[in-house]
Amino acid sequence: MVTNSAREIEIKLLLPDGDATGMLAHRLLAAEPRLRHMRTSYFDTPDWALSEARIVLRIRESDDRMVQCVKMPASSARPMERAEWDRPLLTPGIDLGLLPQRPRKRLERLIGQHPLPAFAVLKVERRVWLLRHGRSDIEVVLDIGAIVAGERREPIAEIELELKRGNVADLLDFTRSLPLGPQLCWSTVSKGQRAYALARDMDRQAARARPIRLSPRLSVPHLFQQIGWHCLTHFLDNYRLVIDRADGEALHQCRVALRRWRAACTLFRDLLGDDQSRLMRAELARLARALGPARNLDVITAMISKPKGQDLRDVELLCDQLARQRIATYADVRQLLDSESCQRLLFELTCWLEAGEWRRPADKQPPAPVFAAAALKKRWRAAMKDSRHIAELAPNDRHQLRIATKKLRYAVEFLAGLFPDRVAESRAMAAELGRMQDVLGDLNDLTIGSAPVEAGFEQLNAIERTRLQACLDAALDLRRGDEPDLIAAAKAVRDTLSDMPRFWKATH
Repeated sequence: MVTNSAREIEIKLLLPDGDATGMLAHRLLAAEPRLRHMRTSYFDTPDWALSEARIVLRIRESDDRMVQCVKMPASSARPMERAEWDRPLLTPGIDLGLLPQRPRKRLERLIGQHPLPAFAVLKVERRVWLLRHGRSDIEVVLDIGAIVAGERREPIAEIELELKRGNVADLLDFTRSLPLGPQLCWSTVSKGQRAYALARDMDRQAARARPIRLSPRLSVPHLFQQIGWHCLTHFLDNYRLVIDRADGEALHQCRVALRRWRAACTLFRDLLGDDQSRLMRAELARLARALGPARNLDVITAMISKPKGQDLRDVELLCDQLARQRIATYADVRQLLDSESCQRLLFELTCWLEAGEWRRPADKQPPAPVFAAAALKKRWRAAMKDSRHIAELAPNDRHQLRIATKKLRYAVEFLAGLFPDRVAESRAMAAELGRMQDVLGDLNDLTIGSAPVEAGFEQLNAIERTRLQACLDAALDLRRGDEPDLIAAAKAVRDTLSDMPRFWKATH
């Protein structure tokens, strides 16, 4: 039983096809497991107040025992870490009085006077192994079963690796020893979240980056570690949607997550001079580049409309051709993200975050707020200097300004928590930088050109190829007429930014 409060540190691995044969035959699971049959009921208010706050409230029944459990997001940026409170029940029904004061009061505020009906039931056959790896004890759990919510049912087949005692690096190293790949892949979606989505008949949606909470008392290495986990979580929240249903917005968010992580590596480049860090940064860049063609195709497709003077049949033929190219391009991306090499890369990145050489810097590091103020000042100057004469910039120079703006925006979002007394100012700046980035992104989209798409026209005959190229060029030319309005919008945002207070200045 968990006392007062506890952190649950757990990695969840999906078995997408539901077949656990390979795992059961794995050498690490040769010992006979404990077998249990479990029934779990999930509870929430009629307006879903707990689920919307990412809180799970459940009662689990097994072996004539009932255990009430509450799970909440932890303060750590690690995706596998949550706050957890387990309490045995002597009688059926939720008893908030068993909780410590802080989580109890939070639940009482969210629940108010509302009833707490059970909205879904999970039934699984659970196999449990307790293994020793390195200096740590790891509980391996294999669950096979289903969630039922009303008339809807969803199968469950997953492995949970929970760190019972020891360190996270051992847990990650153990995970890397498993047969990762299309049949065993990392997931950040809990059973409670799946029950919630099933009960509401909701499909999972692409997720933006969550807010990051940082303490001014963090060391600079710990600061980078938290930001790295934050970016990895953003990627993990989206990549399965690309694999499962070729979700374009999810692919975009995966690219954003990788860009943010790479921007963080640049921000902390003085810390990351070792060979392993250089290798991990190169791997991040390669993965980001591999997602680019699919995103470019989505951008160009969104720009297509019926240009004046063009035959509607040509436009329809062009759209059909782009749809076929999208299927083929996304098939490559989905295969990559689902591959063993990608799964292993994700865990290599996590091991680097937890135990990389960079965590033991040779030079003394400044306090985190001092480091942040200097970094933000440098990026502010670069972005504002380049944007003074935005109307005169060539397309490539505007692209470089867009990169500088992104780096500044991401730095603001990463580091704002180190200045807790300037929250309103940092949020306002991040919002304006987001607007500037969007406008510069739209300007950059106008310069993508038709070459990436026309490469897919090769299988067409000469007449079809010529007609589609002309239709595509006309459609893109039509959108380029938006350039003056976009430049005017960028200048307006730049003027607003130049008048904003630099929230980091109080540190100096």
